[in-house]
Amino acid sequence: MFKYISLPPCYIHQFTGLYCPGCGTTRAVYALVHGDILLSLRQNAFLAVGIVIVLILYIQFVLRAFGKKINTFINMQGFIWIMFALLIVYTILRNIFPALAPVEITY
Repeated sequence: MFKYISLPPCYIHQFTGLYCPGCGTTRAVYALVHGDILLSLRQNAFLAVGIVIVLILYIQFVLRAFGKKINTFINMQGFIWIMFALLIVYTILRNIFPALAPVEITY
């Protein structure tokens, strides 16, 4: 097992000093794989939204394979625009409030 890992830097944060919507996602996935759900949410809370969306899409796919079609909020008109707006708001808020910024951790 690796005692220390080296993660690539976010070039947007490195050059501008601002956190992009993806900052901390690698550390969030690493924390989630190791069972630390709270640290994963702290690193990038939008990852949880993405996981829920992927799970719902997977369930829809499996149910359609068995001939059952269900409609969820993902099938709504404008869902992509709503998610895009939420992503922009999340990006702005994580640069204003330090509690939403990813935590620097050495493994």
